Amino acid sequence: MWPILLITIIPVTEEVLFRGVLLSRWGVKWGIGTGIVLTAVIFGAMNRFDAVEATVLGVVAALLYLQSRTLIVPIGFHAANNLVGKVVGDALAWEEALAPAAKLEEIEAMALPGVAMLAVTLPVLVWYVRRNWPSRDAEIPYTRNAG
Repeated sequence: MWPILLITIIPVTEEVLFRGVLLSRWGVKWGIGTGIVLTAVIFGAMNRFDAVEATVLGVVAALLYLQSRTLIVPIGFHAANNLVGKVVGDALAWEEALAPAAKLEEIEAMALPGVAMLAVTLPVLVWYVRRNWPSRDAEIPYTRNAG
């Protein structure tokens, strides 16, 4: 049951709450940049697995929402991220490898692929965020900007 929730109900619920409600309201109240950062940080802080990854996912989901002007795109992105995380996590048995009794060699073996993935994806992520960061007067989907 957990995998089904992970790729269906959870992404829909979280995207509606964080992007559809909070980002829309806070973006109007405090500005779109502040709304993106606040919703991403709170989204990350609420994630029990990896706060940094979830914060980054929150920023990207917000930009996808603002760019596409629909919640379908960030919901699909969120569901795909959860699916890949579940598949990779199960395949590599992350839970066992990161248990307190795990051997140092197992953790070191996971570090190199992780650093390599970061080296490839971080420049792409920075480019995407810089390219798609909304202007101060960007319109927020489903709202009429005050001002």
